[in-house]
Amino acid sequence: MDSQPLESRCLLCGAERLLDAAGQGLPGVTSDSKPWPRAGVFCSCQACGHVQKRRTPQWLADIERIYADYEMYTAGCGQEQAVFQAGMPAPRSARLLESVLAQAAFPQRGRLLDVGCGNGAFLRSFGARFPQWELYGYELQESRRAVILALPGARGFLHGPFEELSGTFEAVSMLHVIEHLLDPVQTLRKVLSLLAPGGLFLVQTANLAANPFDLPVADHCSHFTLDMLERAVRLAGFEVAARSDAWVRKEIGVLAQRPQHPVPIPALTCDPAGPALLQAQLSWLQAVAAHARQEAAQGALGIFGTSNAATWLAQSLGNAVGFFVDEDPQRCGNTHLDRPIVAPGDVPPDSSAYLAFPREVAEDIAKRLAGKHPGLRQILPPAAA
Repeated sequence: MDSQPLESRCLLCGAERLLDAAGQGLPGVTSDSKPWPRAGVFCSCQACGHVQKRRTPQWLADIERIYADYEMYTAGCGQEQAVFQAGMPAPRSARLLESVLAQAAFPQRGRLLDVGCGNGAFLRSFGARFPQWELYGYELQESRRAVILALPGARGFLHGPFEELSGTFEAVSMLHVIEHLLDPVQTLRKVLSLLAPGGLFLVQTANLAANPFDLPVADHCSHFTLDMLERAVRLAGFEVAARSDAWVRKEIGVLAQRPQHPVPIPALTCDPAGPALLQAQLSWLQAVAAHARQEAAQGALGIFGTSNAATWLAQSLGNAVGFFVDEDPQRCGNTHLDRPIVAPGDVPPDSSAYLAFPREVAEDIAKRLAGKHPGLRQILPPAAA
């Protein structure tokens, strides 16, 4: 297949009706939180509404370089990122599993395959909750084998081309993977073939509607809303059991099931919200970068956060960023982009902390921190237009 049809074809529905957004040229960040010179070319499909990046020759070369040098959770010394609820940290995968189990039941025994298992964070959380399950991890490369097989309950590590996998599982998880896939629906159909009848499939990704900072992540080629994520799952032949934009904040997830008998594939319709949402989120990111540059000119500045959003904003500000701030004790005392990571209580008194989060999230963090650290000068990003 030559590059031009690949570049012009929708990742989700295959239609050659992609419309580029205005306001291109953003700097990028990799999904393992490293600065990248460009984010890619943003577009949406006029046939289905899906927001995505064009698979240009430059983008394909970029992702090859990104994956060749990929490292997980470097600021946390390899530990999974924590999420906060009521001010208390918890591993993201454990919080996700707890939320899903509030809406659905898993059997006490079975075989779980985690696709894109990384260091095994979700397998570890699932195994602690369901100790009688057999756990399997999949990665394209073999480098994670020893880490995964050392987990309690681990029975196997799979690697190589995903389309060549075989086996039968009672559950498959795919967390923060679908946004990387060049053919998401076809990959989900392969997942369907690996599930036993009635087997469960959990897919989780960033929520474009709630997290504009997902757009600059250079190796994310799809940017989903909850409706579009559900559509991808249904196009692959699943039945949807549950869906939510609240299992983990700023993220969306679908819990689906392999039906006992094939179900009709939904007709293709266009979600008109995609292009407008893309344009609004791009405009907001540009406003955030401009606002942060203005604040940096007023005095010493650090960035609150150490993940993709903070990394992207730091790249936009250059040498104006003196430090990072994080509530996660696993990260404090380390460095990020050669700058120290400090706890909120250790921010220098003559400095400010810019909250690199969507406005609604930043407001909640600011309220919590104001009670615990009244001397901390916090700067919130602009409100959405």
